[in-house]
Amino acid sequence: MARLLDEDDSVDEPLDGEIGGFNFTRLGTRFPDLKKELLAFKSALSESSNELKPLKVWQMQDLSFQAAQKAVGSGDNPTSQLEVLKDISQNFPSLTSSLAKVQVTSDFRKSVKSSQRALEQYGVTVGDSALLINGISMDIDTLDMFSLYDSIREDLTIMELLSQQGLDNADVGSLLRQLSNNKDQQYALDIRDSAITFINNLERDEIYSSWPSSLHALLQPTFPGMMRYLSRNLFNLVVMFDVNDITIGYTLDFLSSLYEHQTPIRIGLVPVAKEDDTPAVTLAQAFYKLVDEVEGPEAVKKLAKFYQNLKSKDQESFSAQDITDSFGKYLGSLEEVMEDEDYINNRQKSYEFYKRSGLSSLPSHLLNGVPLTDVTDDTMEEVVVGEVLRATPTFQRAVYHRKLKDDMDPLEWLMMQDHVMPRLNAKILNNDNKCISLTQNSDVSLDTLKYLYKGNDDVIRDITMLVVTDLSQIQGRELLLNAMSHMKNSKKVRVGVIHNIVSGGQANYANIVQLALDTLPADEARSFVTKVLKETKTILEAADIERLAVPGMDVKSFTDKLEKYQFDYGAHSRFTGAKLSLSPGELGVLSNSRFIGPLAETEEFTADDFALLERFTASGDIVVKVSKIVKKMKLPAPKSSNIMSLVLGTLNCATSDKSRKDISLEDGGLSMITIPADSSEPAFDIVAIIEPLSRGAQKILPILLTLQKVVNSEVKVYLNCKEKLSDLPLKSYYRYVLDPEIKFNVIGELASGPEALFDSLPHKSVLTLNVLPPEGWLVESVKAIHDLDNIKLEQISSSVEAAYELEYLLLEGHCYDAETGQPPRGLQLLLGRDTTPESATADTLVMANLGYFQLKATPGIWHLMVRPGRSDDIYMINSHERTDSASTSQDVVVVMDSFKSKIVSMKVKKREGKEDQDLLSDGEDDEDTKGGLWNSLSSIWELSTHSVVYVCSSLTGSGSEEDKDEYLNIFSLASGHLYERLMRIMMLSIVKQTKSPVKFWLLKNYVSPEFKDFIPVMAEKYGFKYELVQYKWPRWLNQQTEKQRIIYKILFLDVLFPLGIKKVAFIDADQIVRTDIQELFDLDLEGAPYGYTPFCSDRKEMDGFRFWKSGYWASHLGNRPYHISALYVIDLKKFRKIAAGDRLRGQYQALSQDPNSLANLDQDLPNNMIHQVKIKSLPQDWLWCATWCSEKSKATAKTIDLCNNPLTKEPKLDAARRIVPEWVDYDSEIMALWDAQHSRKDKITASTSSQQSQHSDHTEL
Repeated sequence: MARLLDEDDSVDEPLDGEIGGFNFTRLGTRFPDLKKELLAFKSALSESSNELKPLKVWQMQDLSFQAAQKAVGSGDNPTSQLEVLKDISQNFPSLTSSLAKVQVTSDFRKSVKSSQRALEQYGVTVGDSALLINGISMDIDTLDMFSLYDSIREDLTIMELLSQQGLDNADVGSLLRQLSNNKDQQYALDIRDSAITFINNLERDEIYSSWPSSLHALLQPTFPGMMRYLSRNLFNLVVMFDVNDITIGYTLDFLSSLYEHQTPIRIGLVPVAKEDDTPAVTLAQAFYKLVDEVEGPEAVKKLAKFYQNLKSKDQESFSAQDITDSFGKYLGSLEEVMEDEDYINNRQKSYEFYKRSGLSSLPSHLLNGVPLTDVTDDTMEEVVVGEVLRATPTFQRAVYHRKLKDDMDPLEWLMMQDHVMPRLNAKILNNDNKCISLTQNSDVSLDTLKYLYKGNDDVIRDITMLVVTDLSQIQGRELLLNAMSHMKNSKKVRVGVIHNIVSGGQANYANIVQLALDTLPADEARSFVTKVLKETKTILEAADIERLAVPGMDVKSFTDKLEKYQFDYGAHSRFTGAKLSLSPGELGVLSNSRFIGPLAETEEFTADDFALLERFTASGDIVVKVSKIVKKMKLPAPKSSNIMSLVLGTLNCATSDKSRKDISLEDGGLSMITIPADSSEPAFDIVAIIEPLSRGAQKILPILLTLQKVVNSEVKVYLNCKEKLSDLPLKSYYRYVLDPEIKFNVIGELASGPEALFDSLPHKSVLTLNVLPPEGWLVESVKAIHDLDNIKLEQISSSVEAAYELEYLLLEGHCYDAETGQPPRGLQLLLGRDTTPESATADTLVMANLGYFQLKATPGIWHLMVRPGRSDDIYMINSHERTDSASTSQDVVVVMDSFKSKIVSMKVKKREGKEDQDLLSDGEDDEDTKGGLWNSLSSIWELSTHSVVYVCSSLTGSGSEEDKDEYLNIFSLASGHLYERLMRIMMLSIVKQTKSPVKFWLLKNYVSPEFKDFIPVMAEKYGFKYELVQYKWPRWLNQQTEKQRIIYKILFLDVLFPLGIKKVAFIDADQIVRTDIQELFDLDLEGAPYGYTPFCSDRKEMDGFRFWKSGYWASHLGNRPYHISALYVIDLKKFRKIAAGDRLRGQYQALSQDPNSLANLDQDLPNNMIHQVKIKSLPQDWLWCATWCSEKSKATAKTIDLCNNPLTKEPKLDAARRIVPEWVDYDSEIMALWDAQHSRKDKITASTSSQQSQHSDHTEL
């Protein structure tokens, strides 16, 4: 709900704020008995001061500083200061004159500039606005309260868990802000290994000697997308390959090409050959011999040729003879090569390196140790170069901050970074591993478990590794033994056991190990358990225990206890089943709350894997910080180790895909506003950087003030003012609708929803009311008597009210071809309640722009599918992410269960035998009879009103065969009561003149509730059909902020209509049609996707306004005319086939970065793209306009457009009555129908005031 208050409206207005130099907050406090009189005085001042007054340029320059100065000078209460700042940002147009009089002190200006210099180190530039909550930067443009709530809830859970471990509140906040983003961390393998055969060295080889060697060359400017040519081994490409892989020839040839073209990449190879594979062993050792004989680059070139020759002969394997034939003159005696110890060692080291790496598939491509994904013969160059460019800034930052210097080895420095691991086990490095908290409330807790460790009892261990095992299995014993083998080399680790015994199985080994943990000293237990785990017998007897006993162990006492020993394995089984989702007997490892498992029966988890797990768990500065905090608590070592495990586990599991930044200035001085937190409990750290006169300030400040009320938080606001403004930075009034709590009325019922209340608005200016919903919402107005596009309060006797409703949630996504990585341009998708096309309620096609698609949905379960026909014939679903079904399932289930944006990712692939077919090729000419691309339509729902059927939503198709073939589809839009009135007349003129059935497609986003109520009545009266369509402006497409620029339609013609519609004509709302519109549809567009009418050129007095006759447009168009966008016809089949929509959006994205470009987007864009997207020039009589066309040509006009006249500025309605005689009759006829439908005639608000104000500047609300 939004309300704009008139001056006579009675509301419970708070006595606060400052107007005309009067501080009503202080006056209300000092004179509470005079509240009524003070409110009247405030209202009078407001009325006189709120009218918009123009400022001179010199008065604008310091407005941002003046706004900030006024806020900080309003008192000592920081909350009040923020309230003043919020009032200024949200009502800025009315406050410009008073702000221009504020004096900015030199101390305040110095403080702001000092803070701005300090903020530069965090990447904050002058004039930026930002909001960080516990270090997480919120995207101000897309921020909604649902995402903010989730973020706060997640952090609150972490803060509570940390606080429960006894950490100080200050430490809790500090740890949270230092969390790193490991979600998309790329881990690297340590490639400092002699097993790698490098064929070049950029630091030593002669061919690179002319290149600069100083790392500072990385900081020199260069063209985007260019690699840096330095004689340093910065980028190291290592390829591990199976020697038996005949297809590896292309990769080797690519590596040879990199060398020959002097690409700044060091190249290394690891040929992998199993010991028992004689041909592979022979070729591997022959390769090392080649390297010795002809040097590395030439050896790689010859090996590539060897494989390519095999492939050309269709050989699937090779023999010793093949090797001799190819390399004989270099190898000498093959027997000597096979017996050479150096070559044998090289081959064995290569194989061991491969096994030790943890990489399961070959070939594996590593750039600086990072495994490259999606590498194929076609994408290899793109992937490698892309990774080099992605890695370059890492070196640049290190050089800039002097972490990497010229006297250092870049590879050595890189391999010492936290993301480099000794082994890459995907199961360990998978950030989706389950997180388990072992608190005292669970069946298994850290306090009740016993541990094995190396060293003294008083040492605090950073990492607790709990081996989940069934010791009756040999594999289970080996898993625990491997953990202990690693533990012997690390004092940071302690090892515990969680038993997951098969029901009814023997517990002999489990009892022995558990009893040793319970009763033996740590050193004895470690040694004894190690010996027990190495046993292979099924059951150990007393004699075995005596044999395995370690020095100092009382064997008799141990065996006596063992006979009577009882342990609650049921508690462990309940824990492994409920918390870890393991079946009895399954194995796994729990490391500081992160669970790895279940392990497959054949899966090895070696001591090296435990070493990797320690490195992964305890990497980063956060471990050092937690350790200092825990030591400060001065607790016994076992308790401290428990806290370390729980705290580090909590922090590791809390890592999200959002990075955190700890912004803290030593002294913000006068330019910082601080609201302290309650120090008795953990507090959120909220940092806001605000340019006072920005869109960001309008949104951030009400959020800050609300958060401060509902969560314990310390709020720091840094004022980031901008100097030397040359224009007003804000031209709109703004309200953020957000209440801190649910409200109830006096009888205890839930109160009506929150509302945006606008008061003290200018009465003489024309205002426009607009709602900015969260991303992913489709919102419409459901109640609005007044014209929300043309609000002039001085002519309205009451407040203006508008109610809005959430109509649909948006399902967005990106779709790519799994093989090529490119969007499947034109792929058609359906969204339905089940997996049948008949259930579909929405359809769309995939754009070439980022593979984007969007579909309307309501809460519930939905199924996303490829549309039957050509799309389904060629493509099938390959995989999908962020959906609610298995990633490889053909049934893509999406559950709309949140008010947050839902964005899915989908990959498709071509069906077998369809690999060479193009979705948009010319091969569909016969599809009208085959039910293909343009003929297969899904069913839709219909709404029956007054015994006549009207389709009211944009769905999969337009209905029956008759609908597709016989209806003339007319598209139009209107915003505001005046243009709705004109559009109704335009529609009537078409129906009156046209014999064929007509269907109107009207843009739903901006029509008023009254229009939506009246259109069914009009449709029934005149026998046409209609449908209301809508499309949400995609977030990735450069956003327009003004309402009048958001309603452009040219960008979405390919996705706005159901896929079955073949041709549509757009006709402006302010036109009158004088002929049968069938003629327009019958025109031959001669292969063009659309046809436009050129501007008339026969009114010479308008030559000064024909901008296209000179400058850019004259040279760009050449001999072509400039076309007007008031009427055009679109061949949607052709438009989609040539991806015209993708081309237009791409050009718009490039040109719209300049705010002065595309002044009239719907008109300028197609004319700008005329060389790429052909325009068919329609006959001139299809659009006549009094401004541009002569009176003589009016006689043959098929349509008359009521375009504006820049000379006379004649109001629309006056021009309509003067120019088009029949317009008055049409208007009267529709008004009579309106009156018959409405008992109150005053609901027609397209009054004279609307006409007269249409040329005024609008101020947006």
